[in-house]
Amino acid sequence: METKSAGSSFTLPKVTDNTGAWGPLEDSFPEEFEGLESIFTHFDKNEYLRPNVADFTRSWHRTNKHKNGEENENLAFKHDDEEDNGFMVVDNVKSARQKQMARRTPGRRRHNNRTMNLMANKDGDLKKIKRRPVKTRYERRREKMRNRGIHRHDRHEITTRQASIEPETTWEVVEQFELKNLEKMRLTKKVVDKEGKPVLNKDGSQKETVATSAPAGVDLEDGWMGYLDYYDNRYERVDTKHFKKLNLTDRNFYYVTTSEDDFLQHCAQHGIGNVIGTDALIAHLMVCQRSNYPWDIIVKKVGKTVLFDKRHDSEIDYVTVNETSYRKPDPEDPVEINRPSELSEEATRINQNFSQQVLLPFDGTEKTAKNRKHYPRGNPFTPDDSDDDSDDDEEEGDPASIAYRYRMWKVDEDITLVARCELHGLQKLSGKPDRLMTTYALNEYQPSKGSSNWRRILDSQRGAVFATEIKNNVNKLWKWTAQSLLAGADTMKLGFVSRRKADSAESHVILGTQFYQPSHLANQINMNLSNIWGVLQTLVRTVRAQPDGKFVIHKHPNKPILTVYKVPQDTFSDSDSDSDSSDDDEE
Repeated sequence: METKSAGSSFTLPKVTDNTGAWGPLEDSFPEEFEGLESIFTHFDKNEYLRPNVADFTRSWHRTNKHKNGEENENLAFKHDDEEDNGFMVVDNVKSARQKQMARRTPGRRRHNNRTMNLMANKDGDLKKIKRRPVKTRYERRREKMRNRGIHRHDRHEITTRQASIEPETTWEVVEQFELKNLEKMRLTKKVVDKEGKPVLNKDGSQKETVATSAPAGVDLEDGWMGYLDYYDNRYERVDTKHFKKLNLTDRNFYYVTTSEDDFLQHCAQHGIGNVIGTDALIAHLMVCQRSNYPWDIIVKKVGKTVLFDKRHDSEIDYVTVNETSYRKPDPEDPVEINRPSELSEEATRINQNFSQQVLLPFDGTEKTAKNRKHYPRGNPFTPDDSDDDSDDDEEEGDPASIAYRYRMWKVDEDITLVARCELHGLQKLSGKPDRLMTTYALNEYQPSKGSSNWRRILDSQRGAVFATEIKNNVNKLWKWTAQSLLAGADTMKLGFVSRRKADSAESHVILGTQFYQPSHLANQINMNLSNIWGVLQTLVRTVRAQPDGKFVIHKHPNKPILTVYKVPQDTFSDSDSDSDSSDDDEE
């Protein structure tokens, strides 16, 4: 028996094979879809069809372009004027509030455009968009301060300084050093083998290596002169609330140069050392890589003996103010007392007065006799009672509390340094030997400007104040530390002195004091002992390589360049003869 399946019948529609393109043939369009031809698009088989045609997150400015760069006209946008006429703009004028907001937030519009461009990346993939990490409040503040510093640097005007002395055409340039290269100098010593014989290089010169330590100083016989007063411990309790007025001293200070020091001249004549100078000149050369202001030092060479000297009208003994600061004092400042030369004189007076005020008083009576220590030889620079000059007003009063200590250092096999050093006081400790001390003062000349007023922050943020002073006066602090190390001081006393009023350079107050050990302070201010001794060694070797004569070490006023000139023998002799003749006239 035959059975039939009861199922729906299926009629195969007519399928037209299109061998040349995708979709139906143009002449065989189905009748049921007549009138809807516009929704179908004709694609050739050689056209590229994107796989992400339904991705609405990508940019559509390249969607309807073919691989060959031609656009498909069927998908191109067609503007319909009739449809557009059916819409009407209600208000096309911006309100005043909208205009004001647009002017206030110009950066927001740029930020939105930048965000849209990031969204419209190349492949339209959100995962490939570069996402920037969110900046913290500290990073935003740091960037703001950095940009502010750049703008401030653009507004900064460079001041042209005058040279300490103008080089003449007859001066011959011996050597020039860039200060940044001097920072790389190191103290070297010659290498010898176990038998004591020199180790030679390939060129025949003796091999050298960096010294492991700085040379140690020894006292010369009868090398202590003058006297020292003891330190007054009451100044340890001075602070911003219990400050002390800085008093003027009537004691005399003597800044005698090498050529006028009889003891140093005796050493030169009898071969005690072959490099001779004062601690101020030697320390100035050691730290010259940190100097910005112009200066000059005279050098005399006779055989292997080198003497460092200064001109009679030299300002090398004056204390500078903010020499290494970003904003140095302006020579054309409308406030005259804030100009560099006036500030230098003010700082020098402050140091003189401070060094004597922090000591115990001495009036010659038995009561105050224990406050002073006398050395076997007195002050070598005080005028005799028989001299007529002793009647001058400038010579009234006792010499300042200063002990002159003549010392010698074996720098290397060929250089033996002899220098006159200064000490300013003694610190008495119970059960321990007295400590030799030097005394210096940092001064503030604009106390009313900014939040860095010493009266506000010195007690609570003394470390920050000192760090700022290191940045603004690193050359001065290096020189003071080098002088203390040369003098063999056990401690170094620093005072913080400020003007009583910002517009007056005559009245000052002591806001605080601090003791520092010179060797520890050298590390704190990043002063390399091998470097400063290496600079002195290099300058001595440079002069020694020349014939006997007179030289000038000159710091350029506006460039970090140090030049060594060979000058005629009679250079600066006019000023010397003028000073001698003036002394004769007074007599």
